Amino acid sequence: MLKAIKNAIWGRHDDEPQVVSTHHITDKPQITALLVQAFKAHTLFNASFTDETNLFNTALLGIYDEYGFIVLDEINPNRGHELLLETREAILTGRVDGVEMRFRSKLIEAREKNGVSYYKMEIPAQVYFLQRRKDYRVPTRGTQIPFRAQGGYQSGQFINGYLNDISRSGIGITLNELVNLSKGEVLSTCKVSMPGGSEIIFSMEICFCWRDTSRGITRLGGRFQNLDRSSLQKIRKTINQMERAMAKRLHGG
Repeated sequence: MLKAIKNAIWGRHDDEPQVVSTHHITDKPQITALLVQAFKAHTLFNASFTDETNLFNTALLGIYDEYGFIVLDEINPNRGHELLLETREAILTGRVDGVEMRFRSKLIEAREKNGVSYYKMEIPAQVYFLQRRKDYRVPTRGTQIPFRAQGGYQSGQFINGYLNDISRSGIGITLNELVNLSKGEVLSTCKVSMPGGSEIIFSMEICFCWRDTSRGITRLGGRFQNLDRSSLQKIRKTINQMERAMAKRLHGG
């Protein structure tokens, strides 16, 4: 199974059309290991519900496999919290090392601490992997690529953070403060300092925004706009370098 997942990640070519490879894992130790990996990576999850078209945001707060449950952070916006209490089940989707993982989990109980909700959920019986082999995002953890942008419609302040992942079409970012941004909002002036000293400047459309009040940070996902050819070449070069480094680590090099 691990070999199949690696092949799905690395066995691709830039000129291929988008192909989705799906794998599912039912082995409990493997599921636990994947959840721990997502937890350590501070993976942001989308929570979805039956008969509801909107997506909601949450994250893993803990993995307690010996007791058969995981703990989820408060689901935002609040309608997601209400839906979980009503349906007692959520489908969670996140991205770990460029691979999309998805699983279904049932609510055991909801609790609250200092005005913030959290949820005990069953450890899933199976986890699905979906690898989209075009423009998947390469994780940048450990590289600390700086990000700087001018604030949204309601603010001219500068916001600072670092990249979590990057693809040819967009980036995932952690900001070092709590910032209110809306899906569809455009940050007109963004700057990323790439490894090697080069910079790219672009506009970015916000795809999601999640405020982690417990840690005082904001997680963003954005799509590039107004990206010139030179900047795209710099991004491709950086992605290729990171892919080679990841492949070397996977193969014990």
